[in-house]
Amino acid sequence: MKYILLFLLFFSNFFSVILAQNKKLDSLVKITENNPKQDTNLVKNYMIISQTFFSQNNMPKAVFYNEKAIKLANELKNLSYMSIAYTQLAYNYFILGDFPQALQIAQKSVSYAEESQKDDALVNALQILGKIYEGQNKVSESKKLYEKVLKIHEKNIAKNPNNLYFQSNIALTYNNLGNADAILGNFDEALEYQKKSLKIRESIPQQAPVLTFSYNDIAYVYGLKKDFKNATLYYEKAKDNVEKYKDSLYIGLIYINLADAYFNTKNFTKSFFYAEKGLKISQKSNAKQSILQASNLLADLYKETKNYEKSLFYKDLFIAYTDSIYNEKRLAEITKIEQNYALDKEKKKTEILEKEKIIRETKIQEQFYIILFSLVGVGLLFALATFLWRNNKLKQKNNEILLEKNEEINQQNEEIQQIADNLQMANEQIVASNRVISENNKNMLDNITYSQRIQEAILPEKDKILAHLPEHFIYFQPKDIVSGDFYFFEHVNQDADQKSIFCAIDCTGHGVSGAFMTILANDLLHNIIINQHITSPDLILNELHKAIRKALKQNTTQNRDGMDMAIVVINHQNNTLEYAGAKNPLYLIQNNKTEPQTNPQPEIQIIKGDRFCIGGEQREIERIFTKHIFEIQPNNTWFYLCSDGFQDQFGGENREKFRSTRLKDLIVEHHQKPMPEQQKILKQTLENWKNQANEIQTDDILVIGGKI
Repeated sequence: MKYILLFLLFFSNFFSVILAQNKKLDSLVKITENNPKQDTNLVKNYMIISQTFFSQNNMPKAVFYNEKAIKLANELKNLSYMSIAYTQLAYNYFILGDFPQALQIAQKSVSYAEESQKDDALVNALQILGKIYEGQNKVSESKKLYEKVLKIHEKNIAKNPNNLYFQSNIALTYNNLGNADAILGNFDEALEYQKKSLKIRESIPQQAPVLTFSYNDIAYVYGLKKDFKNATLYYEKAKDNVEKYKDSLYIGLIYINLADAYFNTKNFTKSFFYAEKGLKISQKSNAKQSILQASNLLADLYKETKNYEKSLFYKDLFIAYTDSIYNEKRLAEITKIEQNYALDKEKKKTEILEKEKIIRETKIQEQFYIILFSLVGVGLLFALATFLWRNNKLKQKNNEILLEKNEEINQQNEEIQQIADNLQMANEQIVASNRVISENNKNMLDNITYSQRIQEAILPEKDKILAHLPEHFIYFQPKDIVSGDFYFFEHVNQDADQKSIFCAIDCTGHGVSGAFMTILANDLLHNIIINQHITSPDLILNELHKAIRKALKQNTTQNRDGMDMAIVVINHQNNTLEYAGAKNPLYLIQNNKTEPQTNPQPEIQIIKGDRFCIGGEQREIERIFTKHIFEIQPNNTWFYLCSDGFQDQFGGENREKFRSTRLKDLIVEHHQKPMPEQQKILKQTLENWKNQANEIQTDDILVIGGKI
């Protein structure tokens, strides 16, 4: 956000022209395209149109008209305008995140500016090249370019010291140098440059609105220096200035920066006030980077104030599966101890048996010698004496062996007892760990259950739907506590037409991960329909696709999350039903009452959605969805929308998917029954299907039916 603010400041003079042209964009495009005179005025118009589309976030058209400006400037051989147009195009590609392309174009801009020998073209080209280097973390190179720009400004201002244009430009250059030094850690030099910039701007009345940026950047440097008192002081000044000039583009960002400063000074009351105020403004303007910054700050604030449920709401609810890994590891350790204990016990038993065998053999040998010497008689007394002597020695030796073995047995018994004690201690630790794990699991379940209430709160009110579509049902059954599927309904009055908009949305994943996507999608749909006044289903899908890719930064990251959906728009005045789909179909039944009923089974139309999903990887230049329009036969038109959860449920005698053909036949068979009864039939049919194979629910389920 810091860099984005600096770029907007860099082009602030030019944007004043853009904002004035926004309301007349269509007429300006027509006049420009029909202008036969190929001159520098046409080049200027192309660049104004380009930057107007850029301010509307229409990057393809911004690049298109910039390239037309470059082509015409080249044909006119006007080096100065070629440099300016290339500078503008480099900025477009920089915002798109294509740094190599932006760098190559910026270098061309510098070359043409140097060849034209126009200082104003050169300083603009060098400034944008410096910003591109900053974006690539080449801050030292950026600073060298800003110093070169500063020398050019100092030369011009020496010739014209009272020229406000040169003074404004040198203030901007001081601003850029200060930011570069702040990133490099040169805080004192950074403050000196920022205060020089501030002094110049304070002396020029026309620069009063951009004092916001000077105050903000000075506060930013004080924050890096951990001088939060001064940081808060200058953020307050930035806040006062942005409120004074009603600068809606930056007011949310300034409030959030001020809230962060108060957080660092432990003033949580003011931090809460400005963080929530900044978040509300950022959500209204759909400023995603500011929303993320505010959400992170609010999570820390609620954590500091020990409101963990709200802190969890603003943080990602991801918990690693360390519980199961920990249990498996501890179980492996216990098994290993038990195996070692059994082996030691068996080994000791074998050793005791061996000792007993030695003792038995010794006794047998003693008896043998006694019998032998008794038979030999007195004549062998000498031999007997010798035998007794040897036998005594052998007994002593055996006794010594037996004593050593007994000592070894006693020592081993002590070791076995120690192992048993360790085993008991390990079991006690496991019991304690399991208690902690159970408490953590309970806390996690409580938090997810709380998240369920939040997700249910974003769903449309039933009374609102009944007011505009009395005959309908919504079969909504999440797989887990929270769902990746959700439905959306809105009724709008537009151009004297009353329109009811119904959506069935299937987000990537299910459970907590899918639930986060539903909150994002719901917010974006409200913005597109209510704020942008877009009610055509194909255009809604197009805008939602762009918004999802922008919100998840899918141009610059590996994030490929998205959603499938089907949307219908009912025009109550024209009696038409419009449909567009991203992968998900529309089931439509219309019985023609004027024709003889030769076939008692009505025909059902299955209108497939386009093969694209919303968000995710995009290989085409622009994703276009198809709109289908149908005339409504009053009280004789039924429509059905669904995610893939119902037809993908496993069950049946052969454990197979339910499939869309069975769903189609089920709808046709029961479509003339009351809507609540149709919902019960769908639910009971699916439960019976799962029970046949003892299957559990494998995905979130959403089926919407309506009769017009």
